[in-house]
Amino acid sequence: MGMHQYLQSLSNLETIHRAPGYFKYEEHSVAAHSFKVTQIAQILGDIEENAGQTVNWRALYEKALNHDYTE
Repeated sequence: MGMHQYLQSLSNLETIHRAPGYFKYEEHSVAAHSFKVTQIAQILGDIEENAGQTVNWRALYEKALNHDYTE
């Protein structure tokens, strides 16, 4: 996959509606969901860091942002 195709596919995530199942309170795109997951991951990372753990922020953000890329 070329760089242009990869970046285009990331942009397409904004137009794909996510269907989380029975407990669906609001419609949102895959991109919006990934952003919400990243916000939660940041909070959890802060908690871990304040508890004295070392957090690999780059890996945390990459995993949180891209966890649903295949959708």
